[in-house]
Amino acid sequence: MYEKFMLDEKSFQNVYDHGKITGFQLGVRVTHYHGIPLSLIGKFDMVIDGTAYGTDDITFSVKGKTYTIPECWNVINVRWDFAEVAIITVNKEGGLAPGVHEVDFTQTLYAYEFATVNNFKTSLTLQSPIKRGVTLYSYQQEVYMGKLDLEGMIREVSKLDTDGVEILTEACIPDFPNPSDYFVYRWFELMDKYKTKPVCYDSSFDGRNYKTRPNGREEAIAKLEADIRLAKRLGFTQMRAQGPFELITACLPYAQENGMNLGMEIHSPNVLDNEYTNRIVEYIQKTGTKSLSIIPDMGIFMKEPMRICYERHLRRGATPELVSYVCEAYKRQADRQETIEEVRKMGGNELDLFWANEAFTFTWCDPKLLTGLVPYISHIHGKFYEMTEFGEEYSIPYGEAIEALKAGNWAGYICSEYEGQRHFHDLRYFEVDSIEEVRKHHKMMKKYIG
Repeated sequence: MYEKFMLDEKSFQNVYDHGKITGFQLGVRVTHYHGIPLSLIGKFDMVIDGTAYGTDDITFSVKGKTYTIPECWNVINVRWDFAEVAIITVNKEGGLAPGVHEVDFTQTLYAYEFATVNNFKTSLTLQSPIKRGVTLYSYQQEVYMGKLDLEGMIREVSKLDTDGVEILTEACIPDFPNPSDYFVYRWFELMDKYKTKPVCYDSSFDGRNYKTRPNGREEAIAKLEADIRLAKRLGFTQMRAQGPFELITACLPYAQENGMNLGMEIHSPNVLDNEYTNRIVEYIQKTGTKSLSIIPDMGIFMKEPMRICYERHLRRGATPELVSYVCEAYKRQADRQETIEEVRKMGGNELDLFWANEAFTFTWCDPKLLTGLVPYISHIHGKFYEMTEFGEEYSIPYGEAIEALKAGNWAGYICSEYEGQRHFHDLRYFEVDSIEEVRKHHKMMKKYIG
């Protein structure tokens, strides 16, 4: 009964432990017309590409708990519900290769006095471990103008054939930092309704001024710890934590106690191979902490300045020839001050000089550096500004970055972070559709992820 539906292909993926593949998993449904206690599970047998895996090779996870198959035989107070997807995990160093696999799966139950055996053979595709999501920050303009609320944003994410939701605290959480129990209930209700997951909580923590206040250090740490508690309350295990390194590391024991990973964002003007990033990585290596990581922002891979940015300056009166000169200077990684001086010598106006400086606030970093940093990357901000008519981001080579992540077998979420809308705020009657831009971005990412 239901044998052709018992395997959940969406759950077929490799299992990672801090960047290392330790096995693979497969979702399975009970092949009975009602749920059963775990004690009625007989066994699971599977043959994948000719290799057999049985009772001794697997664990069974349901309702947030994991059991060996012999342990299941003694569990009478936990039920595997009708239509519920449980997870079978196979310990196998290196896991399985992404792609199509031939699966022969057998489920044996004792729902009656005799064993019932259901078998099904099929081909399943092991997807890339790189997943897609959206930071709701991408829809900021629609929220600001009252076109989307929290449910509307989550609904739009669910339309993208993905499930990852990242939130910016004050923009998404009413009565922050102490939302009502009803809001928390509603949050999980929306996650369930739209089949989405909380994947990253963007903390508003910023302790740059803590040294100027009498109790600044204590206040900053208390703020971050409050964010950790709220993130946990909303089901997150990953947080983007902003602030001084010494304050974030001081909170690591509390983060570990609460099952939270604190990711420090690598955002322009920082890059993957500078002192800022190296300090974080060296700390992780030295201490062995599992509660600290880095979150690269795709904006650090900007090969050339944003077209929509300099077009705004052109609308305001910048000189076309000098704007082009600055773009070329950036692409060849010329010196910022030398470029500004050259624009001044060429008779640049105030806007030209502003652009000459602004262009170099963007950052170019070789995406290949991602591969070596895979063990320290917990999450990625998929910054983008402009999707072209060819389905590519104008300034950022996403294909190169994703290939570098795949080369390192990275597993995690790249969450779209759209920031192009702000470059049209000088045009009174022109609006960008952020929903459509994010859709295009996901289409591109899906192509490269494979």
